Amino acid sequence: MFSDGSYADAESAALRARFRERFCPFDDGRAAERVVRRVLLGEPPESLPPVIPLAERVPAPAAATQVRS
Repeated sequence: MFSDGSYADAESAALRARFRERFCPFDDGRAAERVVRRVLLGEPPESLPPVIPLAERVPAPAAATQVRS
């Protein structure tokens, strides 16, 4: 799988997208912050950062993906 690159094909990308839709609706990079601010600090829900809809999120690049700076 990793040696032949099949993890990066279209079918694998579709499977990962379905997984994220099913299991990660609140995992937008700020979930822990919302929990800490709400549960530990007692902040009201309206003061917390909104959940970014899954369709608007940009996944981090894979380790093998080169990022130009």
